[in-house]
Amino acid sequence: MHFAILQSVISGGKLGAQYGVFHPRSSISTAYRPSKSFEDNRVILSELLEYAIKYNTGIAVENLPIFPDNSKLMPFYSSSFEDLATLVDSFDDERMGICWNFGHANLLRWEQTAAIEFLESRIKCTQINIKEVLMPHSISLSDFNGDALTQLRAAASYLQDNPGTTLHIPAGEYLLEDADAVALQNDVMRGAHGENPHRYLFNRKSAFPIAMHLTGAKSCTIESDGAVFYANGFMQYLVMEHCKGIRVKGISFDMKRRPYSYGRVTDVADDHYDVRFFDEDVTENMPAARMLFMDESNTYFEYQYIQGIDAQSGKKRLADGAIRFPHTISPHLKGRDFYCAHTFHSRPSIAVYRCEDVVMDRIAIHSAPGMGINTLLTKNFSLVNSTVSPAIGRKMSTNTDILHFVSAFGNYEIRNCYFEGSGDDVMNVHCYTHKVLRVQGNVCVTKLPTSNNETHCILPDVPLADNQFKLCGTELEFTVKNASFDHESGEYTIEFHEPLPTDIIGQKLWNLSVQPTLTFTDCHTCNNNARAILLRTGNAHVRNCTFEHSMLGALQLRIESATWNEIGSGENYTIEHCRMNHCGHATRDLSEHATIGICGEEEPIRNVLIQNNTFENTDAVLYQHNAECVTLSDNRHSSCIVGGEK
Repeated sequence: MHFAILQSVISGGKLGAQYGVFHPRSSISTAYRPSKSFEDNRVILSELLEYAIKYNTGIAVENLPIFPDNSKLMPFYSSSFEDLATLVDSFDDERMGICWNFGHANLLRWEQTAAIEFLESRIKCTQINIKEVLMPHSISLSDFNGDALTQLRAAASYLQDNPGTTLHIPAGEYLLEDADAVALQNDVMRGAHGENPHRYLFNRKSAFPIAMHLTGAKSCTIESDGAVFYANGFMQYLVMEHCKGIRVKGISFDMKRRPYSYGRVTDVADDHYDVRFFDEDVTENMPAARMLFMDESNTYFEYQYIQGIDAQSGKKRLADGAIRFPHTISPHLKGRDFYCAHTFHSRPSIAVYRCEDVVMDRIAIHSAPGMGINTLLTKNFSLVNSTVSPAIGRKMSTNTDILHFVSAFGNYEIRNCYFEGSGDDVMNVHCYTHKVLRVQGNVCVTKLPTSNNETHCILPDVPLADNQFKLCGTELEFTVKNASFDHESGEYTIEFHEPLPTDIIGQKLWNLSVQPTLTFTDCHTCNNNARAILLRTGNAHVRNCTFEHSMLGALQLRIESATWNEIGSGENYTIEHCRMNHCGHATRDLSEHATIGICGEEEPIRNVLIQNNTFENTDAVLYQHNAECVTLSDNRHSSCIVGGEK
């Protein structure tokens, strides 16, 4: 071996190489003692340096890694850049230097800038890995100290600093205790944020606790086989920002005190109705943002429900503990179970922001004070084998949408999932319109014309470079050069490559580039307050699904920028091999009452294939307006009303 190394030095000199790279030796026989390793390397390198000088070349010693699972057993001598510097300095010769291997340093989780600044001119050559190398290793939540919330937060910090790590969470029940979260929920319940706490909670300037916050994590897995987390108070379960290659498996989430109250209608009069709640902490000050009555069997949400913002003023607590609501309802609702959601939007339980390649497998969510899972500006997302459904004995899960995918791109897959009891849609997919406030040359300032000017995850919808924007109602398109967001004002500054028309103040732009390819397969939705699926984007394929007891239609394809300012491309849909039962019963508006509604507004919806589906217990199968190339084939139904403009 020694002879081969000498010949390599000679050959390198003859080939004109400035340096030959040498892996320093470690003294295994002395248990890797640094002083002995230094001496051994001095002996070897002294001879190599003589040959290097003779053949007009040099020697560069390379930094070696320590493998994470064996760091205590194999502390290679040259894994310390200080040791490398000491070894090189001992020769005091310009022909002796260092080869800096970025990949090896990455395995050691070094702050490489500090190491390079320390070594300075000692570095004679480098080795740069084209592909990032990660050393997979595992840790357990029990490796961290403190209560469950403290452990989760410490584990999140570790995952951020250690790409490729798998965090295992032992099965069991965990209570997430956070004083700020408890105080926030208590404030909401006592009416401190008014009859509509949405205005406070759905606001980027309002604090909202997070159980586990991952920023910049890469190629990590969070897994369990039966961990159940109970949040005490209002908090987000998991937030991911700027992460890539994250897997979350086998974890359930619920709340200790759920964000709704559950009771029964005990009396109905001409000007009021009374509800006896099974939750003991209700008062007349609690917000009643959304109120839902069950059907006669107390199994599904009733046809009639009340949107609570305008209907809750003047509540009072009676001597027997019931709450009196000053509103008129049908007498037949007496004796029905009743759900009072205390919030509309707040923060999503799981938020995924500007991430890539995220997979969630065997996830369960049983309650949430806002949405279940929300992604924004995220590429490639999968939710498989998962459940969002009420806790045992309850009929409500999330207070608003279960899934909400915004400004998404890449491939989105929802497969083999069960969704029940949402306070709004099961799934909504769209991007936002940006309202133009000011224009100067190729720069415009915009705001989102949404509630509180917020996105649904309260993080900014800043477009990416080279995104293509379109001016609503025109064929004008512009390419983004760069963009920024001002947290204080809520304004976006977008610089385009092209000059902008000066007369577009007040008009809306939308991002053509954030349109995912969506597959929704082998799923079951049941008992949701609004639509099962609302698609404001194209390239969507729904197959082998069951939709039951959706208060509005099972599927709505709707492109418009006027009402909710949610928009997208309206082309290429497949709906096939699905069963749709008792959907659209809560309204007589035909576009929402129909099991499938196809509603183009500014632009038509095109290329829709509806085939081999079964429609049951509905008197309006299809509504279409401003739609082109809609094909129906081999569908089965008991009756059919097709309304609107064909």
